[in-house]
Amino acid sequence: MSLTKITRIKYTGLFLLLMGCLMACSTLPNQVEPDIKSEPLPIISSVNGWRTVRFQIRWQLDQEPEWYIDTMLAGEIIAPVLASNAGKQLRFWRVHRRAKHDPTGHAFSFIFYTHNKNASDIYNAISGNPTLAQWQREGRIANIQYDDLTHNQQPNIEDTSDKSWPLEIQKTWPSFMMGSSRMWLDLIAEIKVINPQKKDSLEHYYQEIQQQITLLWQENGQHAWLHHLNALYGYSPLAIHF
Repeated sequence: MSLTKITRIKYTGLFLLLMGCLMACSTLPNQVEPDIKSEPLPIISSVNGWRTVRFQIRWQLDQEPEWYIDTMLAGEIIAPVLASNAGKQLRFWRVHRRAKHDPTGHAFSFIFYTHNKNASDIYNAISGNPTLAQWQREGRIANIQYDDLTHNQQPNIEDTSDKSWPLEIQKTWPSFMMGSSRMWLDLIAEIKVINPQKKDSLEHYYQEIQQQITLLWQENGQHAWLHHLNALYGYSPLAIHF
């Protein structure tokens, strides 16, 4: 056999071996890096929009706000809604707490983004809650306001964000606040597991839960919350305005 022919056979063999390896690689189980892209924001339509249920809480203005009532509303009214099928359909949601000496006073709000039918189901679940009805009769809850579902005035993801922020923050901030609200609500649930209610009244029980959450925030907030949030943004200095 000539040298030229041997050389051709040699290179032909190498070529076939290389092609075999490439074909074998193509049939191996998925070896690519996992896709870690965040879920894209949903397509906005006129059916979707932000809705708010606002609970106005009694407040003797010469006393401190009864913050435990917010916690009680979250644990007994909002948590069951989120656990229901209607709650599972929410793309975004959060809670908001405030107490100022103005006409709104002390208010706890449940703010969520969904379509009209789901919003209606959530309204019905809240308004039909017998515990909430009892609190209203007792005067603990002064008023409940539900956004009008016949108008969709906030159809965009950024519509409930602060308009002074850059648009990219307005559009992504709802994810941040939903995570924060979820953690706060989960803290309530965890404390209830560790310290189940005994013979005390529900009111007294949530006063204790509120105190425990406040203590967790005061003792761990610097590291568990603020330090890791700062690390997420590369420990870059930021301006604090008061």
